[in-house]
Amino acid sequence: MSYRIEKDEALSDALGRIAAEEIALALAELRRPNRAQAMHNTRKSLKRLRSLLRSLRVAFPGDLFRRENRRLAAAGRKIAPLRDVHVQLQTLGRLRAATG
Repeated sequence: MSYRIEKDEALSDALGRIAAEEIALALAELRRPNRAQAMHNTRKSLKRLRSLLRSLRVAFPGDLFRRENRRLAAAGRKIAPLRDVHVQLQTLGRLRAATG
């Protein structure tokens, strides 16, 4: 997803819209039937949100920035084990198929 600021759109409105779109994308990904791909794409969305937040760091009070950055990082860490287990199961299945 590329970020796009619309003509005559205020920068603050654009950044809020972009963040909302990224959050909506992350939530939509969590509903996908392919759980591994869903986890991977959700983590990417969270990373893009953190990047957007970091690029706007000077516009936020320090405590607000740190709190929101921690929340996004924590959300990514919560789903990381699910993705890791899925990848491990896929690898085990491939090893089993290769030897059997």
